[in-house]
Amino acid sequence: MAENITSFHSILLEFFELCLNIHKLETQNDLQIRELMGNGNFPAETFDSINLTFESEFQKFKDRGGFLLNQLFLFSEKENFYFFDCPYSVYKKHYKIRKQAYIKKYIDAREIDFINAELKNLKHIACKRVLKFPLKTMCKACSNIRKIQPDSDKLCKLLEKGCGFMFLNNQTVLVNYSRLIPTSEPWKFSTTRKIVFLERRINKVNLKEQEKAQKKENKQKKLPELDQSKHDEDDLSINQSVLLLEELHLFDGEHFVKASRNAQADLLSKLLRRNAKNIKEALVKLEKPPSKCGPGYAKDRDKIKKLISKLE
Repeated sequence: MAENITSFHSILLEFFELCLNIHKLETQNDLQIRELMGNGNFPAETFDSINLTFESEFQKFKDRGGFLLNQLFLFSEKENFYFFDCPYSVYKKHYKIRKQAYIKKYIDAREIDFINAELKNLKHIACKRVLKFPLKTMCKACSNIRKIQPDSDKLCKLLEKGCGFMFLNNQTVLVNYSRLIPTSEPWKFSTTRKIVFLERRINKVNLKEQEKAQKKENKQKKLPELDQSKHDEDDLSINQSVLLLEELHLFDGEHFVKASRNAQADLLSKLLRRNAKNIKEALVKLEKPPSKCGPGYAKDRDKIKKLISKLE
């Protein structure tokens, strides 16, 4: 095959066909070994010859596969094509959508779980590398697939072994390319940058979670103060504050009148720095006769009227 690769699609197509050929080579080699072992008596020279032939042919495929993967690495930035060993810039662009897919798949997962999974794979040299191919775009190789695996809904070969294939319905096939990975420096450098990015990201996530926990703790510390119905003698109780705001006609505003009781209470909670539940109870009392609001309610009204009278 010529070393001149003209397009991104041609790289994918040739690499896919190469993996099919490796798969066929492995299948044939396994078959020969099983047949020899089935005979029960075979010369060691024959066994060695079969293995040597396999290793020689496999090395040719591996050399070409390494070249094609390097080309794919170079093209992937231009095409924004993500795969496990893509350049760092492509990895960053796909980070968010891949994180969301991970969290959607594992409902109890958080971003930090996704990062830990990514770091585990990137730091584990022998981890499984998989490329996903749409069969429609690999049309030239489709006929070869049928010859190898007539029933595309079944597992063709374990992904963990060699260049194994796994069909996902009739549209997609996964290919394990782990044994074809080049040892070029750009690949190693890219992996290092991804690890650094993830380690920095995990620090940021941890810091945000700590800040969030601290805010929650601070808020909980302030709650008792908000729940107090009275502060000092000169301060107004919640009932008195609501009565004062009513006398000032704050509740006549169009937006306030249309709001629900809960929304009204939440808004006043921010203004008065008091508990929204207690404020809601005070708002409900405005609609009741004073005689049904408790013995201290009449005194609260008198106190508010005196305060208002000082404005006259």
